[in-house]
Amino acid sequence: MKVVFVYKGSESLGIEYLSSFLKNKGHQTELVFDPAVFSSDRGRDSKFLARMFRNYQDKVIEKVISANPDLIAFSAYTANYRWSLDLAQKIKDKKRIPIVFGGIHTTAVPQRVIQNECIDAVVVGEGEYPLLELVESLENGIFNDLRIRNVYFKKNNDIITNPVRPYIHDIDELPLPNKELFYQKVPALEEVFLIMTSRGCPLKCSYCCNNIFHRLYSSEKRHFRRRSVTNVISELRLYKKRGRMQAVAFWDDIFTIDSKWISEFSEQYSREIGLPFYCYSLPNTLSREIVKLLANANCRHIKIGVQTVSEETHRKILHRPGSKDSISKAALLLREYGIQYSTDHILNLPFEGVEEQEKAAEFYNKIRPVRINSHWMTYYPGTEIIETARKGNIISRENTEKMEEGYYCTPYNFPSVKKNGAMREVAQIQILFDLIPLLPRILCQWLIRKKIYRYFFYSSFLHQTLIGITSLAYRDKEYWNTIKYIFTPKGVP
Repeated sequence: MKVVFVYKGSESLGIEYLSSFLKNKGHQTELVFDPAVFSSDRGRDSKFLARMFRNYQDKVIEKVISANPDLIAFSAYTANYRWSLDLAQKIKDKKRIPIVFGGIHTTAVPQRVIQNECIDAVVVGEGEYPLLELVESLENGIFNDLRIRNVYFKKNNDIITNPVRPYIHDIDELPLPNKELFYQKVPALEEVFLIMTSRGCPLKCSYCCNNIFHRLYSSEKRHFRRRSVTNVISELRLYKKRGRMQAVAFWDDIFTIDSKWISEFSEQYSREIGLPFYCYSLPNTLSREIVKLLANANCRHIKIGVQTVSEETHRKILHRPGSKDSISKAALLLREYGIQYSTDHILNLPFEGVEEQEKAAEFYNKIRPVRINSHWMTYYPGTEIIETARKGNIISRENTEKMEEGYYCTPYNFPSVKKNGAMREVAQIQILFDLIPLLPRILCQWLIRKKIYRYFFYSSFLHQTLIGITSLAYRDKEYWNTIKYIFTPKGVP
């Protein structure tokens, strides 16, 4: 059987794993890819610039149909859900090919997604075995096999739901991801090698998709599962031999969660791979031992999940550990061992305003990250924080339904707050965040205390430009590879 995956704008490890799993079971897979250079929902979007680049939608539809698939598969996250749905409907209008949706948006609101006429089935949670069983049922001529766990179907006017199967606990058993699927389309993606060493997260932060998985798999005792170091190194070794890798980006939610694993990894990675790498971490997991091991393995940059400097917000709203003391200690250790660090920060969290952002600016000016990755609070369907925001009259039921349909999902885009003065001031502080890594500490201190930031002009273009300048100043290869993506040759769709 032949499955065609449809995606846009970036590499998807999820699709690569699904593809390799199906191929390992004797099925064919293909990717139809829209480069979506300035409309990828990945932070580099511009309606003006998007109009200057080619619109691939008609070509994508044509390519999907000409591939003659037995099944068409979309992986939908909230920001690309409307694009996926629109494309699926146009494909279905031209040819009645079974279409399945998966991905985190689908997992969050499967009952809503399955109601769309163009969608024949949805997969929730981990997709390897459910998708395989769907393909096998289609091969046997009974696509709507109502017994497949993790899968929702439609039968007459009813929605048939099925429980989820247990997690895949030994993820070493999975074949290595089929990265050729994307490298054939955009060869430059291989230069910064995207990889995950784990699945799941022990935390269930109220705003994160792992919050959804903890509830969906509530009977599971262990949500975090990790590949063996040997398995990870075998994948990296395989692609290093090709001679195109220049750096490695580990996309684990918390890469630094296990000191024993990091110790083994550091020894093998430094001996067999040695390329500079980047990863994500939480401050309270960055002990001296772990930071030293990362430095020895050639870790160049760590993105630290801070989100807010308010300990009350961490505890009451985000339901995750966090303190300024732990952040400061982590920053000192990373600086001592020569590892660059940036911070992730969320603007406009529930019950936070200008005062909290000013305090954050003062704190970041003290610890001086090389970049403050600030972004507006995004409310993802199915996450616990939505109920918190609704109780606080921050978002309405109508807003929630719009989000579930894949429309605006940040308060900054809600019509009711576009003219809000406080919101505008928070946006100006975002520009201040962008300037902190570039300007002397004493100048930033003056800008904050005298509230000079209130005279800043905010625009998305200025925000992105300052990010680019900072990334150039600190030689952030991972960022500049995303810029290279715009201009690199692509074999699409």
